[in-house]
Amino acid sequence: GLRECVDPEKIGESRYKTFSPSRIKTGLLEHTLMIQKCRIYLENKNNCYGWIPTRMIPGQNEKKSSPNRWPMYPDGIIKVPREDSRSGMTIALEVELSRKTPSRYVDIIKKHVTNIKKLRYEYVYYLCPDKKKTNSLEALFNKLIDDRKIYLVYSDDVSKPALLELTKKRFRFKSIDKMKF
Repeated sequence: GLRECVDPEKIGESRYKTFSPSRIKTGLLEHTLMIQKCRIYLENKNNCYGWIPTRMIPGQNEKKSSPNRWPMYPDGIIKVPREDSRSGMTIALEVELSRKTPSRYVDIIKKHVTNIKKLRYEYVYYLCPDKKKTNSLEALFNKLIDDRKIYLVYSDDVSKPALLELTKKRFRFKSIDKMKF
């Protein structure tokens, strides 16, 4: 499918894995299908556009030592229309079906903050299976940002609690079960 939708000039830049049904894990399949459902929902219900899957994000196919590699690759990137301008806001999507350890989330948050600082996207939307898991993940992120003092920007002009709030606002949490596919 990827070979069919890739621009001819980019065909040499992409890696393609051979499909082998025995190598597909159930969790990966569920995650991949949920990413596609979320993409369809966002494009059809919210007029989002410009979907870029993980495999097609710039630098993804580079060697790990390449300066073009991003520290974190989200599940996808999509543009959300802005009311106040013609250009869209770029957001990273993360479908979170299973939880990770808090230390892993600290690493993930820092890597997303690096990508935001480099203007690769403006916000990260975490899509969780239900409201309880959504609220729990949001509370964990807020606590980790506070405890580890993860700043998107640092300035002597603004109080540190306000700077932490700026970082927290870049992470949004939505419940997948509220989406009507």
